[in-house]
Amino acid sequence: MPRNKLFVSLWQNKATMESIIGRKKEQKELERIYNSNKAEFVVVYGRRRVGKTYLVREYFQDRLDFYHTALSPIELGDESLAEKQLQAFYHSLKRYGAVDIEKKPADWFEAFEMLDHFRAYEFLFNQPETPLNENLLKETHRILMEHTLSYRYPEAKAGEYTDTDMCAGDTIFGEHEQLISRVPQLLSSTQRTMEEGKIHPIILSARFHGFYEYLHPFRDGNGRIGRLFSNFILHKAGHPIVIITYEKKDEYINALRHIRTERTDEHLISFFFQTAIERMQREIDEKKKQSIIFPFLF
Repeated sequence: MPRNKLFVSLWQNKATMESIIGRKKEQKELERIYNSNKAEFVVVYGRRRVGKTYLVREYFQDRLDFYHTALSPIELGDESLAEKQLQAFYHSLKRYGAVDIEKKPADWFEAFEMLDHFRAYEFLFNQPETPLNENLLKETHRILMEHTLSYRYPEAKAGEYTDTDMCAGDTIFGEHEQLISRVPQLLSSTQRTMEEGKIHPIILSARFHGFYEYLHPFRDGNGRIGRLFSNFILHKAGHPIVIITYEKKDEYINALRHIRTERTDEHLISFFFQTAIERMQREIDEKKKQSIIFPFLF
């Protein structure tokens, strides 16, 4: 292979600076794809150990929202390929900081749901000073549902409200246009209450979540958006987020159902407080396990 087509590592100022030497044509094509305003599927192929992964990783560096290297079927041998690939994908998400996923995806559809959820989380939580408003809500939903909504509802558009009346499980919601018209008021009143600081953030977060799920303004993803924004409220107030584990899913759904059947959000508020306390206790216990007690030296 010509010398100018190789990848090398340069040593400079006692630090390793890895640079791409050559590959000008490939770099130009990667830049074109990166600046494209549409989804692109790219295959970089060649024999093993010629620098395919290196080219992608080093060229894009911190410009990628998420990076994952798949496992080779050759390296896995007789092991279940799909099982191990999904497990590796899950661990990549955790390394990037996906704090609210607790188990590996069951299939690749769920894997991409998790990835888009992580992207929506990053988008939302990186702007804590932004007030709650419809533009923020719709853009978060667009990111959350960008790659999966059309598979379930081809006529629906990510980031846009539903154009039909909604139902979820055994719950039938009201006339969608009337419910959607109340979304701006929910957002503005919640923002105003946050700024006044007279209600505990967990109470406000739970009440927002309960009311938002009642409005159910999007065709799909309302539960995820509701939980994202409830945690965003906590994040803006400097509180730890509430992570609803798989084991507490039924309790969570029942707490939401009580809002309709008993006309009270006290069950949901209690659930939020209890879940927050349990999470903090787990983290305290984990810190204790990791702590090393040194004897005092005099």
